[in-house]
Amino acid sequence: MEKGVSRFASSIFTKTSDRRGQVGQMLSSLRTLYRKFEENVESVVLIMDKTDLNLLLTPVPGKIKIEADMCRNLLDFSAYGPEFAGKKLCSDFNFSKDYIPNACIFGSGCFIASNKIVTAAHVLLAAQDHGIEPENMLFIRGHYEYDLTDEIVVNTDQLYELAQPQIMNNNQIGYGEDGDWAWVKVKPFFGAGGANSANGYDGELNIPQKARKMKQGQEVYALGHGFGVAMKLSFNGQIDMMNSCWFGCDIDIFPGNSGSPVFDSETQHLVGIISGINELSITIAAGQDCVQVSINNAGNLSAISSRINNLLISIK
Repeated sequence: MEKGVSRFASSIFTKTSDRRGQVGQMLSSLRTLYRKFEENVESVVLIMDKTDLNLLLTPVPGKIKIEADMCRNLLDFSAYGPEFAGKKLCSDFNFSKDYIPNACIFGSGCFIASNKIVTAAHVLLAAQDHGIEPENMLFIRGHYEYDLTDEIVVNTDQLYELAQPQIMNNNQIGYGEDGDWAWVKVKPFFGAGGANSANGYDGELNIPQKARKMKQGQEVYALGHGFGVAMKLSFNGQIDMMNSCWFGCDIDIFPGNSGSPVFDSETQHLVGIISGINELSITIAAGQDCVQVSINNAGNLSAISSRINNLLISIK
């Protein structure tokens, strides 16, 4: 292969203000060359609360509807300041018209074994602080289609629920000096079928037996659900700092990307879990009365990720 995923993506997507791209477009271009990229896409999950959702089976066997609305209509920016209360995301923000589930969305994650999903520890802490009951945690796997409708339709074998009595277990978490990662046990929401066995997801997972030695300048990409939209590829990233538990990489991510997997652009192996970003610029757009969001690119700002070293030890 002449190009890694990040460099291939930068040749397809020409938007320079937002280095994210539609996963489906990448798959149509890469499917024959990068089978492992497709495997990574299928392993990624959106993490949410299903308490107020009606999950309705469609007339098509194996399909289910999830209530949805435009991203720009559902996002609430009041936590960033009272001046943002009731303001919608500006319509010119990239992917603002994608539909997202009409539910509380906590972040992203990915399968790390057939019945285990890894995410950022603070994603689970947020769910716990929100008061969500463990039985209402819902994981949607491989959700990258972005049709503009008031419903999201997925396969029943894309839905998973917790298979443990608590949202968080102390032996499944690393937080603080150890990084920002946690894993949970899950099971298929509708049982075996499709890509699911009785034990969970049967797809291929690109998990290294041991963490690869990383280096500055190494090309990486992330897959996740910034602002809750259908999965996007954050491409053209390079590692720009690292220590034993953390690394920084200059990729474009947004709230909702917490817990997103970071992959080596060449080997396709999982190398990290997104913890957060350094800085967002959130303002009221002049003359539009809507919320304008962008990554503040002043200086060398990076997405901060946990390395998977301690995570791999935890799940053995």
